[in-house]
Amino acid sequence: MKRSELSDRLGTCQLVTAEQWAYAELLGKARTLSNPERADDADRGEEINEKVDLQGALGELMLYGIVRDLPDSTEAARQMLAHMFCATGGKDVKGADLVFEEEGRTIGVDVKSFDCSPWKRYLAINDNKHHKLYGQCIGYLAIICPSYARTACLTRLIPYDDVSAWECFILGKKRSPSRNLRIDVAMRTYSPANYSLAASRRDVHSPDEVRRLARQTSERSPLVNLCRLLPAAEKYLIEAQKVL
Repeated sequence: MKRSELSDRLGTCQLVTAEQWAYAELLGKARTLSNPERADDADRGEEINEKVDLQGALGELMLYGIVRDLPDSTEAARQMLAHMFCATGGKDVKGADLVFEEEGRTIGVDVKSFDCSPWKRYLAINDNKHHKLYGQCIGYLAIICPSYARTACLTRLIPYDDVSAWECFILGKKRSPSRNLRIDVAMRTYSPANYSLAASRRDVHSPDEVRRLARQTSERSPLVNLCRLLPAAEKYLIEAQKVL
């Protein structure tokens, strides 16, 4: 696959179905369950952690769907799946979410999310993780949407060096510093002009409908399909479904 082919699919608004959120609900909860001893600097309370895991899961699944459909992307898609779930918790997940080779060069892209909460003013990227990705990551893709949104905004690739120049400080009750850019500036700089944060908060799927889909067990259900894609996560996915 080529970086240009990936870039052509970004910087746009994309519809998100209730079924896609069901996949994210299961994967996000499985990640929460697999990571009960989350590091102090990442632990923001159970409810907030679950929301972070939900949004993060959606972002990676959306990027996987894009990558999977690109030419010559089999190995990149395989590596994404291997990176998507670790049974020993997120602390053991290393490197960028997407890694591929182009003309002998390793290209890394990491996925971040912004949940459009009205009190959040910054697009934030953990500073420690940013430093660890130095030399491994050309930049970031931000998925901007509230939980259960019907439409998500996919930014253009945000260059690694751009993020290095963002202000670094601790936001709110977070326990670790992050690189921060005001969300209005981020939207003007990296996003399509036609995505409204306020409108996105009003146009959402019913959480009950999303969870109904996540509880299905048919051969083509989100649970069964995720277990096929992520066999290492099967135990946690089944447990996740039980507590939805």
